[in-house]
Amino acid sequence: MPTCRVGAGALPASVWYEAPMLTTLRPSAPSTQEFLVYRWDNPETDCEYPYLLAPDDRSVLLSVGNYSLCLDLDLLPETEQWLSNDYVCTGERLTLDLSDVLYLLDSTFAGGALFGVVKFDSALAISELQLSLRRQEAIDSGPEYLVHKLGDYVRWYRQTDRQVAVTMAERAMLDVYCSTVEAFAAEARDLLIEEPPPRYRSGSGSLPS
Repeated sequence: MPTCRVGAGALPASVWYEAPMLTTLRPSAPSTQEFLVYRWDNPETDCEYPYLLAPDDRSVLLSVGNYSLCLDLDLLPETEQWLSNDYVCTGERLTLDLSDVLYLLDSTFAGGALFGVVKFDSALAISELQLSLRRQEAIDSGPEYLVHKLGDYVRWYRQTDRQVAVTMAERAMLDVYCSTVEAFAAEARDLLIEEPPPRYRSGSGSLPS
């Protein structure tokens, strides 16, 4: 699990988990937002992504790099500390329209999502999407999907390696989510392939336990 979200361990399957609000409800965002790009500056940062992207209103956060993209819809308390102390603004701005993604996440899942993590293969094609929902049976039981190509998805149950067909609502959500992320990947290729900060690099010896 990426450091942008740290799970507290699974609850029993019979327990209904509803995520606490970490911030106030996000304000209505304009259809297209400009995101300021921040790059790590503190080698001891406990965020594992080389880049953080945030709009001026801090309504969402994109954590980018090491062939992953994490979309946070509720910012963790550490976010301001990362942006203020561990990362520096590069001056670059990227534009992204998340309105359809947010609408379909809210429409597909009761209560909407807390965050989504997309994994890319070496050619920067999307291979996986993992979601964490506001309402789910356990902290780490959010839906996971394998992405073979745009329009070709399966729901993946990691613990049993079981794959099932997605619903029509899931397919519509995945089409929009993946096409939006693919467009971003084409614009931000250099950010996505950047290796993580030093303490998270393979063989670093200083990785957190």
